[in-house]
Amino acid sequence: MLRTGREPMTTLEKLDELLGVARAATPGPWLNDSNFFAVYADDGDEDSEEIPICDTDVGGAESEDACEANAAHIAQSNPAAFIALVESLREAVETIEAIQCWCEKAKRAGYKECTRCESLAAINAKIGEL
Repeated sequence: MLRTGREPMTTLEKLDELLGVARAATPGPWLNDSNFFAVYADDGDEDSEEIPICDTDVGGAESEDACEANAAHIAQSNPAAFIALVESLREAVETIEAIQCWCEKAKRAGYKECTRCESLAAINAKIGEL
């Protein structure tokens, strides 16, 4: 569960928390059953039943196309895919923070801040808003 405390989290802390949530979820692959607008986990064992993840047909005003699109999206957002994405983003944030540290050292040494340093700060702030 995502923490709801008042203390601000760093971007890396947020990403680590998201990784923990994804790692606790039912592992994939997740499959889209377009006949029933449902998503199931398949553990690869032919003798076991599929594990239901969600049913996107909630009987509301959603069209069949929307329900099918939702199920396909959820199936593609399985824990393994999400973990890979967040780990890549985490590596990018670590690289950005290392370069920002270098930019700060250069600035303290009297070098003029370049537009790339400003851009990295903006990118890191945007990622932190996730």
